[in-house]
Amino acid sequence: MMATTHHDMTVTLSSTGELRHSEQRFVNGAQIYAIDEAMHLGKGEKLEWRVVGQKALVNNREYKSFWRAILVTLRNGECIAQVSYKLKTRFDDYQYTLLPSGIPAVARSIRADNVTCTIQ
Repeated sequence: MMATTHHDMTVTLSSTGELRHSEQRFVNGAQIYAIDEAMHLGKGEKLEWRVVGQKALVNNREYKSFWRAILVTLRNGECIAQVSYKLKTRFDDYQYTLLPSGIPAVARSIRADNVTCTIQ
């Protein structure tokens, strides 16, 4: 069985270093998760956005068996976002929790399609 989740994320960075991270996840059109958090660059309680270059930020998120990284880069006035997934050592599949039920789930593969990024 293949499952598809629609994930919207908005990240706003101010000149003072304050970052606002908002995201929502939907399955079959129904919202299953939402967060809206203000923080500073660096490790937050649930989130971590770090500077990894003169014009790049990365968000790392740890799950039970894998890491997800979102890299946002500014290049020639254009915003480029890339999402990557990496299994942890000794794991052969992607283990996560279904929201909002909290039921453990497993995926053999995971990918991000149609990733977009805009500057406002």
